[in-house]
Amino acid sequence: MESWRSHKLRLERSSDGRFRWWLDLLLLDTLVRDCIESRGTELTLWRIHRRAMDDAAGHEFAFICYAPEDVRRALDVLIAGHAALRFLQNGGLLRELITGDDGPAIAATSDPTWPEPLKRAWPYYIDGVSRMALRLVDELRASPRPALDAFSAADCEAYYSKLMAQFNEVWHDWGSHAFLHHINAVFGYQPVVARPRSVDGMLAVF
Repeated sequence: MESWRSHKLRLERSSDGRFRWWLDLLLLDTLVRDCIESRGTELTLWRIHRRAMDDAAGHEFAFICYAPEDVRRALDVLIAGHAALRFLQNGGLLRELITGDDGPAIAATSDPTWPEPLKRAWPYYIDGVSRMALRLVDELRASPRPALDAFSAADCEAYYSKLMAQFNEVWHDWGSHAFLHHINAVFGYQPVVARPRSVDGMLAVF
């Protein structure tokens, strides 16, 4: 039976209390990419989730997939033995890895406050967004992906910090048209009730 499995990696902050956002790009480009290359054709749905707040969870990167039990178990083994996990552990960058089951309902991992039709449809939307993000990392890189067992932590931070800056620049400069405008077009340019989490001049974070 297909069901949801989540792998949540809770990450340490830097010594000055800053979130290490570059680690998310490292995990997307290594751990998630290798999971998709290994078993992606057997996943019905998958996505990533990034968050960092001043609470108990703190900085957390999640890989969430909807798949048959044998595929979920295979990914558990792949992730547990992955070089990215060793890199985080050896560098004191990982607080904990939480693996959990969220049940077989397709809507199980959607926001519980949403209406049922949206909860069932939204996983297909965020699957596509996550695939695009993975592809964008490939398109932006100027040099091959580093081998985590061979690169120092400083080298990896420099590589993924630069890649993250390019990744963020795409969102900053082109996100309004490439992402927000085109999804608005899908809905026939109907107005949306915007609830920005923060506003800085003409910039809004939704």
